[in-house]
Amino acid sequence: MMRHWVSVAIALAALVTPAVADKKSDALQAKLKSEFVGRSYRTKILLGSFWNYYDSSVQRNCTRLIDTEFNSDGSTKYLARRGCLEITISMLPSASYVGPDVITGVQQPGTTVWVRKVELKDDRIEFFLSSQPNSNATATYAKIKFMLGRGYQDWEYKTIVGVVARALRVESYERLLALEAEYTALKSELATAEANYRGATSPASGKLQAAKDLRDLLAKLAQNQSAYVAAGGTPADIADYLGRAKALDPEVASLEAEARKARIQELRVRLQANTSEATQIKALLPKEPSATMTDWQRRSEALAHYQQVLQAREILCSELQAAGESVPEADLEKLQQEEQEATHYGEALERDRQGLHLAEVNSEYREMGRRRVQLLDAYTKVFGTPQERPALQALIAHLERMRENRQAASSLGSATAAAEVAQIEREIQKLRKR
Repeated sequence: MMRHWVSVAIALAALVTPAVADKKSDALQAKLKSEFVGRSYRTKILLGSFWNYYDSSVQRNCTRLIDTEFNSDGSTKYLARRGCLEITISMLPSASYVGPDVITGVQQPGTTVWVRKVELKDDRIEFFLSSQPNSNATATYAKIKFMLGRGYQDWEYKTIVGVVARALRVESYERLLALEAEYTALKSELATAEANYRGATSPASGKLQAAKDLRDLLAKLAQNQSAYVAAGGTPADIADYLGRAKALDPEVASLEAEARKARIQELRVRLQANTSEATQIKALLPKEPSATMTDWQRRSEALAHYQQVLQAREILCSELQAAGESVPEADLEKLQQEEQEATHYGEALERDRQGLHLAEVNSEYREMGRRRVQLLDAYTKVFGTPQERPALQALIAHLERMRENRQAASSLGSATAAAEVAQIEREIQKLRKR
């Protein structure tokens, strides 16, 4: 009796196993058809198309289609199919492998091809291709046989597509690979981020930044896995990453409040120090006019320092307000008043500079006046001699320099310089007529 039931079980298994296998093949066929048929891809390998040669056995030219056999290890073979397209008689050449060097028509890597049909065989998957959509011409023909071996129907779908993607550029698969690589890189950072977070104890020791970094990394991992699902992959625990990231929100908020409090205290201390420094510098700015250019230069540098301190205080006030702390109105008014005083002091220094420069120009003009007398006397002495013309030119050139001096004095605010320019110009014109 036992032997009878064993025989029945074996018979049932023999009936069920092919049915299960057929269902797997049908499902795989449908999935491959849905993803690939009717779409275009760029090739990564050399595809055979056709082979033209003279067949002595039939004594005529023969065209044979070439099937490209691609193995899962990446190796490629080219099979010249049985028969000649030009002959319908039974004396046909049998299928044989040929080298790519003898193939007449090939499609180079990078060629765009359209998938016309996908067929599953016991040990392989065949992709019928064309380099032109909807074309049946021999020149556009190509077929890839992915030689996977028996039992490939039990492989994961991603593994099968991975083999296809070694021969054709499958963007969906490459997207999965990119997301996997990104996930691996992000996951490798997780241990360090967690250690930094555990090792810090306060915002001052980097606790806030460490918490933010860990939260952001967990969020990126969740985003990566969500994209992985959308691309057709099987994800890790998205909910775990999202939950851990969300759990950090209260602590980040608490640390931010603590850091804000410390930041406000720091800004207040710096603001107080800035105010004291500005008071000290302001006391060193003399009120009387500059006596010399050296004195003016010293005051100018002091003013520049004072203005820098005031600008720094303005920035500190802005940073305090950005941190959510109000600045007393009286402090802002004091800052505005000091900035106005600095502007007025700068205007006074500019007037000092012009006055000192004018004094230098006037001193130079007086010296030029004495030189003018000398040149005029020299010209008078050589009047009527060969030296008269050079002496006259020297006198006129000197007067032109005196005119330029008075023009500079006029631009510096001299009240008499304009009249002196006119007088010198008349003298130059008179001398040029000689």
